[in-house]
Amino acid sequence: MKISYLARPTPVLCVLAAALAVGMSAGTAGATAVPPTTSTATPSVHPTSAQQRAVAAEVLGSANPASTYQRLSPTDRATFDSAQTQVRATDVVTRSGRRAPTAAEIAAGAPSATSPVASSLALAAQPASGCWYYYRSQNWSDFDLREGTTWLQLDWCAAGGRITSWNIADRGGQGSLFNYDGLGASGANNVGWEVRVYQQYKFSVGPKTFQPCMQIRGGATGLYSSPTKSCNLN
Repeated sequence: MKISYLARPTPVLCVLAAALAVGMSAGTAGATAVPPTTSTATPSVHPTSAQQRAVAAEVLGSANPASTYQRLSPTDRATFDSAQTQVRATDVVTRSGRRAPTAAEIAAGAPSATSPVASSLALAAQPASGCWYYYRSQNWSDFDLREGTTWLQLDWCAAGGRITSWNIADRGGQGSLFNYDGLGASGANNVGWEVRVYQQYKFSVGPKTFQPCMQIRGGATGLYSSPTKSCNLN
């Protein structure tokens, strides 16, 4: 019959175990507790269109929109801010046509209204020449809530397929649910066969600002276009 005996721990192993126990206790006692962090950032919000419209109506339909906006919760403020991405041009009114050149435009190279033409065949063979205008006004609406109105008119002339002169004949704005704070930046780029102009407008309600752009492009053939909400003249 074979008898097994449990091995007794050696003095070396006992010493090592005691040293490890002492080290772990010291490390635990000397550790500094790290408090949990608290985030102060506004929570991420992905509101629905109905929520955006409801908060916008609450603010813009109140007697004091600026004060109402300030009293919103952080979540509702974020919803109102996101609603501004829904602003679009509505109730657009346009007028356009050919017009007689002014003395300054004739001096700049525009054809005179009485310039002789050899024949209708010769006229057809020449690049379009003349002077034109294009006027556009529009409301800026957030869903069905009208925030303001802006307008812009471009006058331009061309001869031989090249722009000879241009002028912003009219521009302005008017507040509705937003306050109208005046004209902002403007710019122009005459690329030869087309002149491009933009005008920015300033609106605000409380600390929130809204600065839409209108743009008109007039071509040397009398054609025109109006890129919506764009300040980019490229």
